Amino acid sequence: MRYLYTVLFSWICFALFAENQPVSFVSNQGQWDASIRYRMQIPGGQLDLRADGLDYVFYDTEYFQKLHDNTLPANTPLRLHGVKVRFEGASPSTQLAGDLPDGVSRNYFLGNDPGRWASDVKGFGEVRYRDLYPGIDLRLFAHHATIKYEFIVRPGADPSLIRMKYEGADDLSVSTQGNLQIKTTFGEFRELNPYNYQEIKGKTQLVRGHFTVQDKRVVSFHLPDGYDKRESLVIDPELIFATFSGSYADNWGHTATYDADGNLLSGGSANAQGFPVTAGAYQLNYAGNGNGNLWDVAILKFNPTGTRLLYATYLGGTQTDIPHSLIVSAQGDLLIFGTTSSKNFPVSTNAYQKTFAGGTQLSGPDAPLNGMDYANGSDIFIARLSTDGKTLKAATYWGTESNDGLNLNSLLNIRNYGDAYRGEIMTDAQDNILVATTTPGQIPLKRPDQLTATVLKFSTDLSTLLWGKPNLMAGFSGAYGIRTGKSGDIYVCGAIRDNFEKPEDGWVARLDASGTIKTSQRLATANADVAMLLDLDQADNVYVFGISDNGQYPVTAGTYSNRNSCQFIHAFDPALSKTLFSTVIGSGRRKPDIAPTAFLVNECGNIYLAGWGGNVNHTLDSPIALASNTTGLPVTSDAFQKTTDGSNFYLALLESNAKSLLYGTFFGNTVSSREVRGDHVDGGTSRFDKKGFVYQAVCSCHPSSFPTTPGAWSSANNSSNCNNAVFKFDIDNLDVRFDIVRDGVKQSDTVTACAPLKLQFVNASTGGKSYEWNLGNLDRSTNAVSAEYTFTKPGTYTISLVGRNPLSCKKEALYQRVIRVTEAGFQIRRDTTICLGGSVQLSASGGTGYRWQTDPTLSSTAIPNPIARPEKSTTYTVEATDASGCKGQKSVNVTVQPLPAKITVSEPVICSGQEVTLRAEGGTTYRWLSAGVADSTSATIRVKPGATKSYTVQVRDTKGCMGIATATVTIDESFRPEFVVEKTFDCIKPAQVSIRVKGDGPFTWQFGNGDSLSGGAVRYTYVKPGTYQITGSATRGSCTLTSSQSVTIEPPLEVPNAVTPNGDGKNDAFVIGVNGLKLDVFNRWGKAVYQSASYQNDWSPSVAPGTYYYLITFPDGKQCKSWLQVVN
Repeated sequence: MRYLYTVLFSWICFALFAENQPVSFVSNQGQWDASIRYRMQIPGGQLDLRADGLDYVFYDTEYFQKLHDNTLPANTPLRLHGVKVRFEGASPSTQLAGDLPDGVSRNYFLGNDPGRWASDVKGFGEVRYRDLYPGIDLRLFAHHATIKYEFIVRPGADPSLIRMKYEGADDLSVSTQGNLQIKTTFGEFRELNPYNYQEIKGKTQLVRGHFTVQDKRVVSFHLPDGYDKRESLVIDPELIFATFSGSYADNWGHTATYDADGNLLSGGSANAQGFPVTAGAYQLNYAGNGNGNLWDVAILKFNPTGTRLLYATYLGGTQTDIPHSLIVSAQGDLLIFGTTSSKNFPVSTNAYQKTFAGGTQLSGPDAPLNGMDYANGSDIFIARLSTDGKTLKAATYWGTESNDGLNLNSLLNIRNYGDAYRGEIMTDAQDNILVATTTPGQIPLKRPDQLTATVLKFSTDLSTLLWGKPNLMAGFSGAYGIRTGKSGDIYVCGAIRDNFEKPEDGWVARLDASGTIKTSQRLATANADVAMLLDLDQADNVYVFGISDNGQYPVTAGTYSNRNSCQFIHAFDPALSKTLFSTVIGSGRRKPDIAPTAFLVNECGNIYLAGWGGNVNHTLDSPIALASNTTGLPVTSDAFQKTTDGSNFYLALLESNAKSLLYGTFFGNTVSSREVRGDHVDGGTSRFDKKGFVYQAVCSCHPSSFPTTPGAWSSANNSSNCNNAVFKFDIDNLDVRFDIVRDGVKQSDTVTACAPLKLQFVNASTGGKSYEWNLGNLDRSTNAVSAEYTFTKPGTYTISLVGRNPLSCKKEALYQRVIRVTEAGFQIRRDTTICLGGSVQLSASGGTGYRWQTDPTLSSTAIPNPIARPEKSTTYTVEATDASGCKGQKSVNVTVQPLPAKITVSEPVICSGQEVTLRAEGGTTYRWLSAGVADSTSATIRVKPGATKSYTVQVRDTKGCMGIATATVTIDESFRPEFVVEKTFDCIKPAQVSIRVKGDGPFTWQFGNGDSLSGGAVRYTYVKPGTYQITGSATRGSCTLTSSQSVTIEPPLEVPNAVTPNGDGKNDAFVIGVNGLKLDVFNRWGKAVYQSASYQNDWSPSVAPGTYYYLITFPDGKQCKSWLQVVN
């Protein structure tokens, strides 16, 4: 979002017939002829109020239009017409009094006679002539864009005494409608048929009457039906300037600046108000014959939003006085640099140069601007005005016998309309005053337009020229921009042309504190180049803004640029020894688009530029100026004005080091058919402040649709020609703040009030793209434009608003306000604790109308001291109003103390015979009620139960609450192992056992022979026969339980596969190694040859040799079988 303040005004009564502004009758406090009591601007002229009558002066409004358009033939005189209205027979002692002050402070520093200076001159909405005739007053005032006057005839007075003699009118008559018609050279104005009435007993009674004209000069009023002479009579005509254009004095715009508070100060030129007062048509020879008195410096100071005129000041002498550049000093004074042709310009008594040196006459085509003649040649002036504009604190001339301060170098190819007023004023760290300008210098003049760049340094009070540097640059040159660095060095830029074979170059130079050039650089291409403005960044790097014809200025890598464009920016290091970057911006038409007016590098290196282009430049006899146009300049998507009629202002913001175009917009009138000339500046500097606001002076000519903002001091051009318009435009400033509103009233500072407190938070920020509210410890955040909240709880709340703008240096800004919400001034008992089953009486005091929140545990909700019987901890809230009327709520917490008994068991589950610790908690005394406890009053006991057992303790706390707790110690045998042993039989191999067990384990197995295994399912092989005890162990925590089983392991069989029953005692019998088993032997045909139910290893076969088959049967039915060879 862009923030803009514009104001369009006429000098000096800014708002006669303008929207929103009152008419102003300006009092004479010595600035004009003593016979003038009040003066007011009227369309096409002025009205002076004198004791004996009214004086109208009208001028040819087309004259100044043609002057500005450069279409007025040379030596054309300015025609005027004066009409005097004399009150015949009026009292010589009548008193004039102003009423309804307009609040504007006006200051006049005209001429070098301080006796004719006037400060804080007031304006009024109406003026009354008291007792103009016996018993008759005259009242003049504004009414609906017209001037009204009325005669108030008191009871008994005679209205026939009123006689107004018109002198100088071409014709005076009464129309068929009864209107008085006054004709002049330039048109007519009328006084409508008077509206006459009396107020009688609260009712308005009309009185018939009309104008009469005698001798074609004297006007009076005729009341044919008479009136009630016992009551007052009002005779009320209305004045209409029917055929005039609706203007005030012509006022052109040159320069603008700002102060530390963001106020806008503008310097313009106004055709002065000292017209001769001879009646009838006459002419003022404007062509520099010493009677000009037309152009004075016109200074205006507006508040930061342009809604109020803080002061308006004339400054000058009897000839042309034009401001070139403004700046506000560290003390808040306004410093003005300009040129004058006035021999009586107001200078201070200790001025460095008190007398006008002059030069050659500059008029007609030789004038800096058409219509701004310097009849006596030109000197530079520097002036210092106080903050309120009421005091001319210092002023001086500086000049030679040639024309000084005017950049009239026609040798330059690049010339813009108004460039004659190029140059700049600046201050250093000591508030000394520096001026960059153009003078004839001290070289022999080879031609009348041979000029040289000049820098002047004055003391703060302008009494001393600390040094002056004419001929700063060799050749034909001019100095246009100036800055002072942190080191004390001075940087200046401008244009130079060394010879006639090559067009001009731009230049920038670094001077030491004494004005000696330390280093300099040419800014040159093969075409014409001019350095118009410069600025420094935080590190004193130097940035130059200029114009280069034909679009050939070099562009460094990594910069934003518009190819073939003619506005350049070139950055150097502080020593001017190295280029940091250079680039061009524009339409790419190979011709300059705009005339630069303002330039800035802010604290984070972003680059701002402003300028105007278009039709006004086409009045110059210059091919380059004829190409001036704002069409095609780059704008961004968020531009304030995306389109142009070709004759507008252009504003741009580049990222640091010109990396990108952050913002670009047009500004001004967009209806080209209504305004041929277009928006422009009549020369001079405007400025950006470091926050990114541009303060731009504008010359806006009639008719015009130049944009103004709501509430502007004046929103219309009331001149028949031009007005000095100004605008203040915020490109990237970020100023975050908000207002706090309570019951429609804006609150200041910290807000303190009792709850409930309803507040609105209204965003009053400027420059933010987005905003975020944070309502402190309420933990509420919103992006809404405004926020609202009702605070119901006492406390201190910090309300924050964060604004964000990616274009600004700080990107984000925070603004905070503190809200203190107090509670009502009644008391409530402190929080308390009761035992379960108990009660407590609550109490509140110091208030009225108690009301406890409904709760079934309260005995009453309408008394201040109910009984509470809560079964659990409860918060009780009461609402009451204190003696000051502050209504609030307070709460008390009733904590219900549970029964104070608890037992902690070190190991709730143990093995039989294991010792365990029991610890009672929650009280101060203990009593164990179970048997088998050694110390029954100790909080901690140790027991060793043989079986599962419960233990009970009685506990009492400090509040007397008693409780009982019980804990059980469990003997756990649930994990004792239960297992099954299975043997695996193999005839000739050792026996193997397998164990299956229930439970989780872990398990350990002992096999009765010293061997052991772990696991839930194991296998084990016995290598020796016998009976063994298998023991299984299971562990849980520190407990281990065991179970055992017996198992018998038979020896393995040792069966031979051959016997030799030969009687030798060796292998005679079939020995199998185990007695008592059943043995069956078969031949190969299956016939049993031997059987024994309990074989004793004694069968010696008496059978034929051969192969036999045996079957051995064990007692448990298991069998072994194989073959046997019998050998004899």
